[in-house]
Amino acid sequence: MPAGGCCSTTPHGCRCSRGGSPRLTACCSRPGRGSPPTARVLVRSGPGCCPKTAGSSYWRRHDRHPAGGSLVTTTTEPVVGRKLAIDRLRERRTLDEAAVDRFLGRHEIPIVEGARCTFVHRGRADEVQLIHRTVGLPQHLPLARIEDTDLWYVVVELPEGSRFEYQLEVAIGGHRNRFNDPLNHRLAHSPMGSTSVCYARGYQISEWTQPHPESRPGELVELVVPSRSLRRDTHVSLYLPARYRRSARYPLLVVHDGDDYLHYASMKTVLDNLIHRLDVAETIVAFVNPGDRLVEYANSAAHARYLSTELVPSLEADFPLVGTRGGRCLMGSSFGAVAALSTAYRYPEFCAS
Repeated sequence: MPAGGCCSTTPHGCRCSRGGSPRLTACCSRPGRGSPPTARVLVRSGPGCCPKTAGSSYWRRHDRHPAGGSLVTTTTEPVVGRKLAIDRLRERRTLDEAAVDRFLGRHEIPIVEGARCTFVHRGRADEVQLIHRTVGLPQHLPLARIEDTDLWYVVVELPEGSRFEYQLEVAIGGHRNRFNDPLNHRLAHSPMGSTSVCYARGYQISEWTQPHPESRPGELVELVVPSRSLRRDTHVSLYLPARYRRSARYPLLVVHDGDDYLHYASMKTVLDNLIHRLDVAETIVAFVNPGDRLVEYANSAAHARYLSTELVPSLEADFPLVGTRGGRCLMGSSFGAVAALSTAYRYPEFCAS
């Protein structure tokens, strides 16, 4: 799903200690390694580039987090160190359309050079902006146009291993159009559509997100659970681990917006792999979906009642679940997180996380 503006209520269980049963821990991803390094944006002015403000050869702006502390530095001053590809292009004595064509043909866009990523757009425009939802950066980053060309650019410093989703917004004659980067073939898909993706230096697609021949696949069982609270039949995809057996007892993880996690985040594959690697306990997972998301997930008493008094009791009656507060967990992103938190708040004895 697109990055930014999301919260979640995911648990932090991992590999269990010796002697304990891994099934008693409903777990998800590993804890993070701390706060990422600061991101910076660099848009340089000077010879061969349209200045940001008249009469000024450079400018600097600091954006601060509401809690205090500088998060972003945006500057048009030259960057010390090895020249970037965009700088070498700007410094050419003759910069015509053919030179820009050759430049774009030589480089994969965005151009990743160490920690610096150069985003470019080519075309007639009054203004071009890079649109994203990365925490710590302004949502709208202006691109600068190289003088006497139709090439626009912005340089962003990203922490190593980052994955950056974005779109471009072009203004012409008062009309604005937002779209994916036509020079970048990488796309991320979500229920909201698609966005372009930049892989910063050191980024690697996690192997546990891809099917692995040694990971035994779990099973998805489609269920229909009638709900008086929601006044409709609810459809649930229930994940059963590969070594599922009736004689065992499993924790339960309830995932809001379940179809989105299955279709866009490959969550079944992730569960298969992490359970096989013993990074996640053998867990039964209920993927639930809203009717009217803006109603049912908006701190809804009816939705909380459905989970705690209808869905989960029905699952515990038909499947070998632990059936205790410590064996239940709710998960969600964005509005799904609101629904999870609302349920946990309204029914504090229902789930542990």
